[in-house]
Amino acid sequence: MPFPYWPGKVSQILEKKERAPFYFAVPVWGKDYVDVFVHTALAAQLSPNNLPKLPNLRDCRYHIYTTKSDETVINASPAYRRLSSLIPVKIYYIDSDFSEIGNISSSINRYEMKSACYRHSMSIAAKVGAVNVFLNADVVLADGFLKRCVEIIATGKRVIEVVGPRAVQKSVETILHERFRAEDGIAISASFKQLASIWVDHIHPMALIHLWKGNRTAPFHPSHLYWRVGKRSVLIRCFHIYPIVFLPRQGNASFRGTIDDDLVANTYPHFRDIYVATDSDELFCLELSAEGHTAGTPVERGNLRSVIDFYRGYGKLRNFKLLSYRIRISGGDEEPSAWRRAERLSDWLVFRIYCVTVVMSFRLFITARLRRLLGHLRNMVIGRTSR
Repeated sequence: MPFPYWPGKVSQILEKKERAPFYFAVPVWGKDYVDVFVHTALAAQLSPNNLPKLPNLRDCRYHIYTTKSDETVINASPAYRRLSSLIPVKIYYIDSDFSEIGNISSSINRYEMKSACYRHSMSIAAKVGAVNVFLNADVVLADGFLKRCVEIIATGKRVIEVVGPRAVQKSVETILHERFRAEDGIAISASFKQLASIWVDHIHPMALIHLWKGNRTAPFHPSHLYWRVGKRSVLIRCFHIYPIVFLPRQGNASFRGTIDDDLVANTYPHFRDIYVATDSDELFCLELSAEGHTAGTPVERGNLRSVIDFYRGYGKLRNFKLLSYRIRISGGDEEPSAWRRAERLSDWLVFRIYCVTVVMSFRLFITARLRRLLGHLRNMVIGRTSR
């Protein structure tokens, strides 16, 4: 159901887009996620050019969705106390029938639980025309990420989508805590280039399964396609991408699955409203995962037909359009020729994907039409014979 539209408030905010309040939603429960949230992810949000840089900070809101027991740990952390001094924070229990969101902890699907949290936060943000920021508890923002998001929204864009590639949690956390902790002992501040460089050095095995070139028998997943560029950079094409910032038009936003599934497709069919982060020097964040974290590997590396079958079965036209974006993750200073070489290889692959997909779609269209025609002729013959 679309969220209510508040014309006066929305129009006032859109007249001064740079002053639109940001409403954050963070689902976080379970010891491991709470720990990474309070010690690393939230600490990075507190860097000088992130939360402290937001305009109208006291008009912004920070919504945390957690359990009663996990709230105790969150409240006791220095990062949370710093957060509460900057921005109004509201904690919602996911395991209480009496909370505003209700008891959703009985759901067996954690993605459904997270979606329920995001929907609740969106309904609150819609009342004041606020910008939604959807954060996972293990996402680390580079310093300047939120400042840049404010600037992008001020240009008229309504969605900001990022790759947010996975990194090995333990090693990255160690580096961030030892080398990038601020003098206050709370905030973590790593620039776009620094964080991208850390990611390149500590790419998670789940991210490596996106490499297009490699052993054909090794695990492969085509939701992202990676090419190495030089020694310290990666070029990415995305069939699937994450909408980390979202401002609905006229308050009407809805989705059935997850926010990175159909939220943007349902609301903004045209890419003119969307900013896709294509350069890590402009906008970058990463996601931390334990090294043993795994995902399915539905297709064979290098098998174009199986990749396209996966795309056709899973995605929409919007997903195919996303493949046209070249996304640079620059961990070093690679030669322009190295980038051009990787881009040519990725362009050729995407071109082949588009061509084969069109041919397959046309073949299916013709086949369906022929079947209908043959069925019609058969009925005509049977009708004449029976007279």
